[in-house]
Amino acid sequence: MKRTGALALAMLIAACNSGSDSGRAGRPGNGAGLAAEGDAHDTAATLALAASGPGNCSARWDGQPATTQQVLDRSAAAVGQAIDRAGGIANLTEETLPALAVTAPADLAFACADSFLAPVRRAGVATLLLSVEGGPEAALADFTLSDIGAPPPSVVLAIGAGGRLTWNGEAVALGALAERVRQLSGAGAAEMEAPAGELEIRPAREATFGQVHAALRAVREGRIRAALLLPSVPPNRLPAPTAAPPPPPAPANQAAPRP
Repeated sequence: MKRTGALALAMLIAACNSGSDSGRAGRPGNGAGLAAEGDAHDTAATLALAASGPGNCSARWDGQPATTQQVLDRSAAAVGQAIDRAGGIANLTEETLPALAVTAPADLAFACADSFLAPVRRAGVATLLLSVEGGPEAALADFTLSDIGAPPPSVVLAIGAGGRLTWNGEAVALGALAERVRQLSGAGAAEMEAPAGELEIRPAREATFGQVHAALRAVREGRIRAALLLPSVPPNRLPAPTAAPPPPPAPANQAAPRP
């Protein structure tokens, strides 16, 4: 099943924003063109995060300081320009949607990243390429739809304080994550496709940007396109339940219950 969540999210939010001036203002930025392993995405702009400024959390949009409101406005502008180029919301495709490159130090608290990524999501940008300063290749993720009515994920990969990982509540090591993901997706897939039901990454505010990036990279090695649920977005949908095993048969000499 090909993933259509990113497109659906952008179309839904873009439709709500299409009457606003912010959807048509500004310029697209200088597109960093970062690529995750197995992916090639042009980016509308680069959002660089840092532990500086008020609250030890700041952002620069294509090199210029930006507030959360400016990030919202510029993200909405990128979506609006994509709609104009496509000739309308109905003509958008995953290839024509804007993606945003996001860079940050590995030790940046994800609470800081959340404060700037939340307005990016709210504007309708659905795809991110996250990279650690001075680190390996970017890792691709789409914002999840599980909080607004999409089918629940089959796997929730939670990232807690200290980078502790749990797979549907079961502790899992980072080094074992890619193989587990391959078992979920089926090795040898020719394309990056999500399995039936999404794998959703849910980082805690206490996690770091580097820990989230490492988990995303491991998931990508397993050939699954991950969905990202920000800490500020309530997880309204639980993982899809697995079928319970049938109860064991009663012993042959057990008396039947009285009516």
